[in-house]
Amino acid sequence: MGKLNFPASPSDGDTHSANGNTYTFVGDPGVWKATTFGDAPTGPAGTIAVGTVTTGPAGGSASITNTGTPSAATLNFTIPAGATGGAGPPGPNGPPGGAGSPGAAATISVGSVTSVPNGSPATVTNTGTSSAATFDFDIPAGVAGPAGPDGPDGPPGPPGPAAQNASNADTVDNLHASSFLRSDADDTASGVINLSSSSRDCLNFSANSTDDNRGISFNGQIALSADYNDEYLRLNNAGEFSNGIYTPGVMRADGGFNGTAYSANWSDLAEHYEADADYEPGTLLAIGGNKEVTLYRVGMPYAGVVSTKPGLIMNMEYERPEGEYWPAVALKGRIPVKINGIAKKGDYVITDDIGKARAVDSMHHTDVRNLVGIALEDGEGEIEVKV
Repeated sequence: MGKLNFPASPSDGDTHSANGNTYTFVGDPGVWKATTFGDAPTGPAGTIAVGTVTTGPAGGSASITNTGTPSAATLNFTIPAGATGGAGPPGPNGPPGGAGSPGAAATISVGSVTSVPNGSPATVTNTGTSSAATFDFDIPAGVAGPAGPDGPDGPPGPPGPAAQNASNADTVDNLHASSFLRSDADDTASGVINLSSSSRDCLNFSANSTDDNRGISFNGQIALSADYNDEYLRLNNAGEFSNGIYTPGVMRADGGFNGTAYSANWSDLAEHYEADADYEPGTLLAIGGNKEVTLYRVGMPYAGVVSTKPGLIMNMEYERPEGEYWPAVALKGRIPVKINGIAKKGDYVITDDIGKARAVDSMHHTDVRNLVGIALEDGEGEIEVKV
């Protein structure tokens, strides 16, 4: 290449040609810069090749290193791993695996069976394993059923030992021993004696006696006795049961009562009348309707008040058919009565309407036929009245 002789003191943008090349002066920084080239010889072509590609740690920096020359570069790449992504969707099922070897057969056995109280829950508990189960059962008892019928009589037992201090007899007064109720046990034995006979007399006291207290006793106290001569059956004749005779039910005497005195826990005398409906105690009834009595209304003939707890009931001589109504209608005594309005003690209580009465402080003579009674207390709705 020839010597380049550039002009002295060039200005910015001046050009100069030499050796087939064109140069342009650049005022800042004051240098000549080749802008065109002539027929310079062509050098060999440069090459670039990829060397290694290495995955670096996640979060690191990427780098490229030339392990060759500038004209024959061999580039080694280091590329950092990306951050872990989210889980992808499930892949398809794989093909079925091969059949495994046969396992041991499972076993089941019963452990304990326990009866628990009625109403408890039934339970089953495995005290073994899943492949060798042992089940313990708790089963609640059922509700007790009704008593079954009496079984047949058992065979006769062997003869007992001979009684001591007793007389054995096959006949008494020419009657065979089989005709008598008999016990060879001591008379101090405890227990129950059951009497059964196809005849009317299971236990018969047949000897003559004029003792009013001869009969059956409980704990040495005369309970039931009879006098052969006067033909009375007596209850508690000796008065040894100080509280008297008691029954929670109805005592019936078709022949009537005859005595010195009579008392009752309740407070009125009543009589049964057939009614056309079922009426509450304290309701006023009247003569009328399709039966003997019906609900009292104004102008009807007053019959009486339905008794709450009568002390004595008359007209009890026969059973009442199903579906009929026979209220005990109070005739005299202390009786709860339904009223309209307010009553004061001592007021006259007269009929009003629709099965109720009302109280007045004075009474007209025309009200006498409708008089129920006299108020025994202040009150309203229902009060006690002396009928």
